[in-house]
Amino acid sequence: CLFHIAKTYQYFKEKYNIDLKKDTSKEAYHLWDTFRRDSVTSIVEKISTKVKSISPEILVSVTIVPSIERTYLVTFQNWTKWINKKYVNYVVCMNYTDDEELFDLNSESVMLPSIRDNIFMGIGAYLLKNNLDALYKEFKSLKKLSPRGIVIFSYDDIATNKNLQNFIRSNFN
Repeated sequence: CLFHIAKTYQYFKEKYNIDLKKDTSKEAYHLWDTFRRDSVTSIVEKISTKVKSISPEILVSVTIVPSIERTYLVTFQNWTKWINKKYVNYVVCMNYTDDEELFDLNSESVMLPSIRDNIFMGIGAYLLKNNLDALYKEFKSLKKLSPRGIVIFSYDDIATNKNLQNFIRSNFN
């Protein structure tokens, strides 16, 4: 991983003639972040193009962190662009938290009206397996928002927990 980071940094340095060790300006770091975001977008686009060349019926999805700001500024996932450009068919928001207020804030912020049909929302059942009331509250909160789908994470916890299995049987067709 460090090799790829060093290689990416070197490519940026050569392309823009900017050494971030010497140029610590806001503009230089903004360009560096844009470069990294565009690089991630390029990878997503290439994978999507390759997959759809094999079969246009294949759906392409990505997982994202549940904060619009973090996806854009920290993980460099410009996922709204990916949906709008049709690089991905849908995203799965990994909204894994046992904090009910944070869960609601994350869910509401990601459910953008123009792309809501492309959003699946993830619930971290592994965090709530001993608190089914909280799991049910998160599930109920999501039903009101009507994402395209709800993803329960993780299989390992569901496979070994009868309470989670019963929760899923009771709440999903």
